[in-house]
Amino acid sequence: MSIKNRYLRYVFSLSISLLGLSFLSFFPTKNVSAGGEATIELLKRMDIQRAMTYGGLMKSQAPVQLRHLPVKALPADTDDDGMPDSWESANGLNPNDPNDAWFDPDRDEVINLFEYQLGSGLNNPASPPVATVAASGADYTDVETAIDSVALGTVIRVAAGTYQVNYITFDSVVVMIQGGWSTDFAERNIKLYPTTLDGEMQDEVLYFSVYSGEPVIILDGIHFVGGNGFFGAVNLLSSGSSFMKTSVVNCSITGNRADYSSGAVLWLTNWDTSQSDRTIANTVICGNEGSGIKAHITGDTTARWRIINSTISRNMNNGYNGYGIESFTLDNGVLTSHVYNSILWGNEQEDISISWNITFSVDHSDIGDVDAAYGAIYQPGAGVMDSDPMFEEPANDDYHLSSFSPCIDGGKNEGVPLSDFEGDPRVCGTTPDIGADEYCDGTESCIEDDTGALDIQGTSGSPGGTVSIPVRVQNAPNAVSSLGFEVVYPASILTYTGFSEGPCVEGWTLFNVTSPAPGVVRVGGLTTGNGIAVGESCYVVYLNFAIDPVCDSFYELDLQDLKDDIIGWSTSNSCVDCNVMCDINGDGEITPQDALCAFQKYMGICPTDCGPCDEILCDVNADGECTPADALEIFREYMGEPSVCSPQV
Repeated sequence: MSIKNRYLRYVFSLSISLLGLSFLSFFPTKNVSAGGEATIELLKRMDIQRAMTYGGLMKSQAPVQLRHLPVKALPADTDDDGMPDSWESANGLNPNDPNDAWFDPDRDEVINLFEYQLGSGLNNPASPPVATVAASGADYTDVETAIDSVALGTVIRVAAGTYQVNYITFDSVVVMIQGGWSTDFAERNIKLYPTTLDGEMQDEVLYFSVYSGEPVIILDGIHFVGGNGFFGAVNLLSSGSSFMKTSVVNCSITGNRADYSSGAVLWLTNWDTSQSDRTIANTVICGNEGSGIKAHITGDTTARWRIINSTISRNMNNGYNGYGIESFTLDNGVLTSHVYNSILWGNEQEDISISWNITFSVDHSDIGDVDAAYGAIYQPGAGVMDSDPMFEEPANDDYHLSSFSPCIDGGKNEGVPLSDFEGDPRVCGTTPDIGADEYCDGTESCIEDDTGALDIQGTSGSPGGTVSIPVRVQNAPNAVSSLGFEVVYPASILTYTGFSEGPCVEGWTLFNVTSPAPGVVRVGGLTTGNGIAVGESCYVVYLNFAIDPVCDSFYELDLQDLKDDIIGWSTSNSCVDCNVMCDINGDGEITPQDALCAFQKYMGICPTDCGPCDEILCDVNADGECTPADALEIFREYMGEPSVCSPQV
C-alpha cells in the first residue's frame, strides 16, 4: 500500500462536501504523512461515504436543463479508438481508422492504444519498460509489491497462476498489468497461461482512487475473482482534477460481490472536475452479485467510454443492484459511450440504466432491457437486437457462444480487436461475432466472394505447410498509378513470410509489402509510367504465409484501408482453408471425386459435383489459380504417390 501525494485538505474538503457544500475548489497544503494504513482506511471511508451520498442525491436531484455537452472537452478522437487525432497524426497512424488501435508494430505485446496511454514508443520493442511477477524466477513474487515498486509507465507481466490481491492506492499511477504469460515469460497465450487475481472475498481486488495528475491503468488478460468490497472487484475512480485513462481488455470479472446494496463489481466513476477516457473490450463481466458496471459522473466532469466486443450478463441483485450498466450524472457531469459488438442481456435488473446527462450510442449488439431516464439518451443503431445470446453453459460461468447463438457473425468489422478474449482469431466467419467470444467450430465451409474490384482469392493450405494468397484487380473502375491497401489475416494461424509481385505492378517505380503488426499486411505502390488501365483485370501481389501445424479450420482474410486511386473500390474478402488438404468435397477423405471437382471448376462446369464453383477451393499447389495441375496433385495423393497434398512434401 502507498499513500504519496495526497493532501489533508482533500479529506477536509471532502467532509465539507458531504455536508452539501461545494467541492469544486482544492488548495493543497501538506502531504499526508506516509504512515499508513490508518490514513488509507480514512480515505477509503471518505470515498465510500461520498458514493453513498451521491446515490441519495441522484434520487432527489431537481430537474435541470440538460446540455449533453461537457464543461471541458476531451481531446478530439475522430475515429473513437481511444487515441487522440493529434497523437495518431504525430505517430504515423490514421485518425480516421479505428482498426489501428489494435495493431502492435513493434511486437512487444503492447498494442498502439496501450502505447499511447503509457506514453511509450510505437516502434520500439524496448519501450515501455517491463517488470515480471511469478511465484519464482521473476522480478517480484506478488502483484501488489510490483505496482508500488515499478517506475511510471511500466508493463507488469504476470505469469500464469492465481495470486491473492487486495490492492489499494491513492497515487497517480501509470501502469499496465498484463496476464497470460508462461512462467519463463518466453510466450504469451491467454488461454494456455491463465492469470487470476483473487480477492478471496476479503475486499476489492484492485482499488485505484486518484485525485490529481494523469493516471493510467491498463488491465489486459486478467481473470478477476473473489472481489468483495464496497466497490466490488475493481474500482477505477477519478476525482479532483485528474485525467484518467483506463483500458480493461481481454479480462473476465466473474464470481465477485458488491458489498453495497447499490454497488457493482466494476466502478468507473468521475467526481469534481476530473476527466476520463475509458475502453472496455473483449471482456466478460458475468455471474456476479451486484451490477456489472457502475459510474457516478458528477460536478464538472467529462467521461468518454467505448465498450467493444464485451459480454455483460447474469449479474444478480443482492440489494438494489443487478444491472448490466448503471450510471447517472449530477450537476454538469457528462458521459458519452459507444457500445458495439457487445452483449448486455439477461441481467437481473435493466441491462442498461442511465439517467440525466448521458448518451449511449449502440450498434451491432445484443441489448436487453434499457431504462434511459431524466433526459438520458439511448441511441440504438444498425444491427441491434434483443435475443437470448444462447451461451454454452451460463449456469457454470461458461459464456462462450453456442452454435445456435444469434450473435454469431452479427458484429461489424471496424474497430475490432484482432482476437477474442481468449486469444482466438477474430474473425471466424463472415463478420465478427457479438460478444467477447468468437465462435468457431471448424465445420463451416469457406465461401469465396469474388465480386469486388479488389479481390482476395480464397485458397487452401496444409497444416504446417505454406500458402500463397493472391490479391487481384477485376475490371478496374478507373485507371490506377498509385494504390495502397491492407490485408488482415489470423496471426495465430498464419505467419507472413514474404511476397511476389503480380503482373499488375511489374515495372512500377515503387512497390513494397510490409507487416506493421501481426495479423496485418500493408501493400503499396506507385508508377510514373503505365499503370492499371480502366477495365483491366490482373494480379497485384501474391502474399506468402507459413501455416501453423494446429490449423484445422477456415479463417477469413479481409481487405481494408484502401488508398489513393483505389479509394472507394468495392472489395471482396475470402478465406484460407486448413481443413484436410485436397479434400475438396469436405467428406474427410481424398478420393477421385475431389480431383474431378477441381477439374470441373477449371472447365467452368458449375455447379460441380462437390457444390457451387464459388465454394470450391482447389488451388492446392498455391499458384494462384485452379488448373488441371491441381486435379493431378489430388489424384496423386489418392493413389499414394508424392503430392503437395501431404504436409511432409
